[in-house]
Formats: sequence, structure tokens, C-alpha cells
Amino acid sequence: MRISRGNLKFTEIRYKARDEIGNLVDAFNRMGRDLEATTVSRDSLIREIEERKQMERELRESEKRYRSLVENAPLGILTINAQGHILDTNPRLLERMLMHLGYRVTSRTGSVEALAVFRSQPENFDLVLTDIAMPNMSGLELSEELLRIRADIPIVLCTGFSETVSREKAIAVGIRDYIMKPFVSSRIAATIRRVLDKEREE
Repeated sequence: MRISRGNLKFTEIRYKARDEIGNLVDAFNRMGRDLEATTVSRDSLIREIEERKQMERELRESEKRYRSLVENAPLGILTINAQGHILDTNPRLLERMLMHLGYRVTSRTGSVEALAVFRSQPENFDLVLTDIAMPNMSGLELSEELLRIRADIPIVLCTGFSETVSREKAIAVGIRDYIMKPFVSSRIAATIRRVLDKEREE
């Protein structure tokens, strides 16, 4: 047998006679072949270690990219803006304003429709912005239904001066924040950002 650069090379012993010595030689040759077959060269071992290290580096990079995609993905907002009460104008204006800020927006103008959308995909939304004055179901009642479906959904309630819902009552229901008129876009944007930032901190 000879060893070269970590590789075990076995050279068989030639002995033709079929006597006791020949049997010993056969047994020795078999052991040598088995040893050679199960010996891993140093170079092969080093190469395998490097390949595994490279795979681990690629996996870590992949995890970083995935984490970055998740953290930087557009946050989903469900808006319920009945008859354009929020911003006192066309509901599409609110949607365009939020999309311009980088949010993924789903807009509905009725509470029943909004509830159906939320029920079908509750994990699709990071925040709900709702008007309080709506037919069929008020914003407060809608909020209660949404929270029954998903207890951790942040909800921001928009209400006018004439509505009788106090901040204390809204918070008691589970609403995260409360905006009074005038519903200026900068105030709405700042409230949404504050609520979402607080959610991430928690």
C-alpha cells in the first residue's frame, strides 16, 4: 500500500499458490481493497467542506434577501370611505393619496362589502381605515366585526364633530386611533404611519 496526498492506494500482493500463505494473502488483499474503498482523500474532504460553506453562505444571503423583501413589502390598507366622507371628496382621492405614499390599497364604499373582503383574506391587510357614518353598519360596528375575525388588526376610525363616539369608546372597542374632522391628507397619513410603526415596535 502507498499513500499519496491523502489518498490511500492499495497494491495487491501476487501469490499464486493455494496454500495457507495464499489464504492469508487473499484475506490481506480483501482488507486492503475494503480500506481503499472506504478511505476519503484529503482533497475530496477539503472540497466537500468548501462546498458546504458556500451553500451555507448562499443560504444566509437568500434568507437576508427574503427578510428584506418581507420587511420592505408594501403594507396593505383597507379603506372604507362611504360617499367620500373621508377627505370630503371622491373616495378615489384617498386611495390615490395612500398609494402615492407606497401603500397597497383596497378601497370599498360600504361596510358590508368591506367586511366580506376582509373576511375572505384577513391576513392581506396591515391596517383598516374606516369612516364611522355608513349605512347598514356603522364604522364602530364594522370595527367590532373585523376584530372578531382578526383580533390584532389595527383600525383607525374617522369621525366628524357631530358623531357621538368618544375616543374612550373607540379605544375600548379595540380601535387603535381616532381622527376627527377636518380630515386633511397629511393628518391621515401621519396617523396611519404612527399606528403602523407602533405595531412593528410591539
